[in-house]
Amino acid sequence: MPAVLTSKYCDTEFCYRNHTHTTCNSSSSTRQSCGMWFRQRLFLTPLWRNTWTRFFGSTETVNSRELRKGSIILQKGVYCEVRSARPAGHGRSASGGFEIRYRELHNRKAREVRMSDSASVVLVECDRAKMPVLYKDLVGKRLVLADSEYNELSVSLAQVGDAADALNAGAEVSVLTHEGNIVKIVPPPEIAEALQQEHRRARREQLQARQVARHGGPGKPSKASAEASDSE
Repeated sequence: MPAVLTSKYCDTEFCYRNHTHTTCNSSSSTRQSCGMWFRQRLFLTPLWRNTWTRFFGSTETVNSRELRKGSIILQKGVYCEVRSARPAGHGRSASGGFEIRYRELHNRKAREVRMSDSASVVLVECDRAKMPVLYKDLVGKRLVLADSEYNELSVSLAQVGDAADALNAGAEVSVLTHEGNIVKIVPPPEIAEALQQEHRRARREQLQARQVARHGGPGKPSKASAEASDSE
């Protein structure tokens, strides 16, 4: 028998699975208020507490100056996560507007765009639910998850990013969704922390390699020491 919810505004019962009125003898205005209450109840209830899985979310048009690191936006119909947002230019060379660095979430590609102060951006508010990893399909390059009803959800490994190598069956990930679309897969904190440390280490090694290439490698005399030896 499907779970039934009784509205506190009247005696109307709502069937969670069929989305229908089962009994209601109230006026049309009360019916409308009950419908509003039911929709609010659905949007405010976490996914794991529903008897079936539905993905919602919301969007809002904001000014470019309101973007922050971690904000999820729609850029040309693609879900993107803001990596940084700062005023474009420096000092007298500042031309106004903002320089937005972001990452396309479906393929993890880094992008950059300049926006004017008055530019409007679609900001996405996602719903979040925790789901277990069932298995990893290396041939199809997919990560298969299970929702609250144990239905399989398939996600591209490219969307998971570097965390895909560390995720195995039984791991629990956070799934960000919007209007039925899987926007982002967030790995467990321990995996995310390990990846962050690895990226920092790789960044330090990259900077050290650049310094060596600029000033000369080990055993190679610098320009100043070479000139000193020539003068002797």
